[in-house]
Formats: sequence, C-alpha cells, structure tokens
Amino acid sequence: DLDLQAFGLKFDNYYLESSLYNDGKVEETVNKLIASGYTYEHENALWLKTTELGTGDDKDRVMRKSDGGYTYFVPDVAYHVTKWNRGYTHAINIQGTDHHGTIARVRAGLQALELGIPKTYPSY
Repeated sequence: DLDLQAFGLKFDNYYLESSLYNDGKVEETVNKLIASGYTYEHENALWLKTTELGTGDDKDRVMRKSDGGYTYFVPDVAYHVTKWNRGYTHAINIQGTDHHGTIARVRAGLQALELGIPKTYPSY
C-alpha cells in the first residue's frame, strides 16, 4: 500500500480472490468459456485458444490442469468480468515484472466471452 500511496492511490474496496471461488464466479466463467467454443481438452487439461483471440499470445494456455486445479489467470478473468459488470469500463492493473505474460491471457479470456469488453481492457 505504501508504494501506491506514493502515487496518490488508495484502496477503498478490497476484493478477495477466494470470494470468486466461493461465489461460483470462477466456475461460471470457465463454463462460459467452454460454451464460447474457444477451449479444448488436451492431455487431460482444459486449454484456452488464446492464439485465436487477437491479444498477441504466442501459444494456447492451460486453464484447468490435469489435477483439476485452475491456473492463475482464470480467476483473473473472472475478476475482470465482475469488475466490468459492476460498471468499471476502465481499469488499470499494476503488476510485477514476473507477471507480464498474464496480459495476453486475461485479455484473451475476456475476448472469448464476447461481452463487448475492449481488447485493451484492462490496461497495464
């Protein structure tokens, strides 16, 4: 928080990732992605066809691993859907350099859902 406060930013609402699982938002998002036709099963895992969605990803990405767990970008997609649905048409994500690959994956997931979300949402 101190780093963000140095930029004059403050949080007025915290959103727990666990709530996305508890409220069924992650599962709902995955089901909608499957229904979109942009997923496929391979090697007992569920993949998102990120290379077909125009977000610059260089290969398709695993959404649900063979052990049944979701990869880290799936709840990010669910979170951004809820943010969009709450009326936030502009969002800026601040992430560490070790998460730069998330950008194309999250944006691809949002595009696959065909909700009218701009291809540049969220901003990074």
